[in-house]
Amino acid sequence: MRMHRRERQAHQILEKYLPFYANLTLAYKAEFRKRVNRFIRSKTIRGGKGFKIEFEHVVAVAGSAIQVSFGNGKYLLSTFNTIIIYEKVYQHPITKNYHRGEVNPNAGIIVVSWEDFVYGYSTDEDNLNVGLHEMAHAYYFEVVKNRKEYISDYDLLSKFMFVSEYEIIKIRKNQSTLFRNYAGENVFEFFAVSVEYFFEDGPEFREKLPKLYRQMCLLLNQDTADGSARGFNHSKYFENTNILNFLPNKRDIKVNSGEFKMNILVKALLYKIVFGIVLLFTFSQFVLENILEFNTLLAVIGVLNVGLLIYKYTSKIFATNTHLFIVYYTAFGKQIKGIPFKGIVSVSMRREFEGDYLINYSDKGVLKHIKIGTNNRKAMYKFERFLIGKSIMFKLDGLRKTRIRSWR
Repeated sequence: MRMHRRERQAHQILEKYLPFYANLTLAYKAEFRKRVNRFIRSKTIRGGKGFKIEFEHVVAVAGSAIQVSFGNGKYLLSTFNTIIIYEKVYQHPITKNYHRGEVNPNAGIIVVSWEDFVYGYSTDEDNLNVGLHEMAHAYYFEVVKNRKEYISDYDLLSKFMFVSEYEIIKIRKNQSTLFRNYAGENVFEFFAVSVEYFFEDGPEFREKLPKLYRQMCLLLNQDTADGSARGFNHSKYFENTNILNFLPNKRDIKVNSGEFKMNILVKALLYKIVFGIVLLFTFSQFVLENILEFNTLLAVIGVLNVGLLIYKYTSKIFATNTHLFIVYYTAFGKQIKGIPFKGIVSVSMRREFEGDYLINYSDKGVLKHIKIGTNNRKAMYKFERFLIGKSIMFKLDGLRKTRIRSWR
């Protein structure tokens, strides 16, 4: 495929500095260059403190931004409009501290030291890469600031940060098996350091922190340990939902059908009494003249109302070490749904006071949903605490906020 002179130069620069680009297929390389071109045109890129930048600097730095977001559709980082490249470590004009790079989402600026940028891509043995680190910061703030446009990415980022809390605590206690101590500074640095390890040492990341690695794969839609620059094979990391192979002991899901039928009759009778009293006082003359039709109408209304509420009053939840089982009843009888914990992406609380939950889970690579509900607030809290113990994130509908602190 023939390339324009400028595109050929960009290709040579990317091959020189970015091993990620060098390992792509020809089709992906063409798309990568196209993204780099659009990214450069959308930004003001200049040198800092008199450093004269050339086409080489611009393409290489833009390439690191595209590398982080290559698996996703949005990559321009619209929150940022200026990139400043210093020749080497520089002194911040306000804090007077020396930096290798920084990101300021309020001012829309990304800053990198060229000397440290080149060093970061020259070796992957120390998992230090200023380019990836700063672009990871930029990607994080882009998703958070524009979460209405990045709804799915924001959900996945929230899930990643939820899972990361336990690892941050371990880092601060010097108990981490993978990340350097700087990752424990705060959630922003943890995410940036995670991206560095993800691209520079994917296999070790997957081996030592498989749950966190899986969430990073979902977020970036890449699998560096598998050499996949685009796409993520869910079946390798999520257990497929197969209820037949993972049924719990029959004693655990046995339900007293007589009690269930009795509950229906009691509820129907209560509805009949309530509606009967109301209608009797409202239309007393008509009711006395048509007592048979009146009783029939009340019976039908009672059964219909119970039918509408049957789902909430009869749902039961059971759990094994690997699966969550939901038992519920319909007009067609008892049904059981099994969902592996590893396949649950998130659980949304739809209405806080009624306790309706929407479980999002992966089934053979396809994202599916199932709704459950309870009127018992105590049972609702117990259910949430149990799944939080399984590192599953809860979100309040609309607020997308975890509920961890409430249960401590």
